[in-house]
Amino acid sequence: KLRFLLPSTSKQTCFDTFLTQKAGIAAKLFGFLNTIFNFFQKLFACSSELSLNITKMKLTIKILKGDEYVVEATEESTIQDIKQDLERKSAIPAEHQKLLLVGKTLSDEKTLASYGNIRDGTKLTLVVKKPDPLREVIFRQFRKYLIPEEQSQRLTNVFMEDFDRKIQQLSLDDLERLASDILAKKGQNV
Repeated sequence: KLRFLLPSTSKQTCFDTFLTQKAGIAAKLFGFLNTIFNFFQKLFACSSELSLNITKMKLTIKILKGDEYVVEATEESTIQDIKQDLERKSAIPAEHQKLLLVGKTLSDEKTLASYGNIRDGTKLTLVVKKPDPLREVIFRQFRKYLIPEEQSQRLTNVFMEDFDRKIQQLSLDDLERLASDILAKKGQNV
């Protein structure tokens, strides 16, 4: 109400001041948005350059006395990554795989780049480790919790007897369901 009581020249001055302030704010906002836009342009340009520097390589993995597989990887891929990719292709669990380069075992946590002599076309050898028998695994688990050896052996025997008894009680349908569940967890069809 007070603005309307001002003379018309004062109204115009207030309006001009208001527009000038809004124009200044708009200019600052435009400048800020332009800065952000330039930042993202540079960011995308850098990421494009980075992605160009990451070259994929193909490794041939020969299973000792078996098939060959080709796995795609980058220098930053770990040996564990290679094993998991190979597990998807060959159905050999990663924990049963031992990768060798010229007879030397490769460590799961190391990258391909850390070896220096792994490049596109390198051939690795895969040795499939046999899984430990269940009895040994159970015994080791008891020993892991500092249970004396004699007691661990007794507990292992009791466990194995109970396990064998329960396996004998399974019907063929039960075994088929169990096998289907295991394969489904590994992403395979029955």
